[in-house]
Amino acid sequence: MPIGRILNQIDSGPGGPLARRPLPTDSQLDITPMIDVTFLLLIFFLVASVPELQAALQLPTAQYGVGVSRRGAIPISIAGPDGGVRVYLSESTEGTALAGDESAQAAAVRAAVEAGLRDGKKEVLVRAERRLRHGDVARIVEAASIEGVKVNLAVLELR
Repeated sequence: MPIGRILNQIDSGPGGPLARRPLPTDSQLDITPMIDVTFLLLIFFLVASVPELQAALQLPTAQYGVGVSRRGAIPISIAGPDGGVRVYLSESTEGTALAGDESAQAAAVRAAVEAGLRDGKKEVLVRAERRLRHGDVARIVEAASIEGVKVNLAVLELR
């Protein structure tokens, strides 16, 4: 018996040739694999990228604004970090620094600002070296922040 006849007998049954079942149609697209690939690409680019941490930020000089009067302001200078954070109650980082303990420095700064406020000085000028950490400067600024006093920040340029 030829092979074609055998196949016809297999395909034909009581109702004729076997009908193919239709493929199920899915009305929603499964996007889970696409989300997985997106997260994998995101993780790859985050790990593979090299951020430029030492990017030099050049800020323009101020064209408008009012400078702080030296006679009307309470000067505080902050130096460091090579010998630790040193706080001076003067316009420069020369002379004797306040005690090295952070709470003692904060108390001395607060007392100096209160004394200046009694003398009619309503502004504080905090000068900090460029290489200081933000937390050290913020600690001194917080100690100098008293009601009725305006705190100004400046950066000491080392030559």
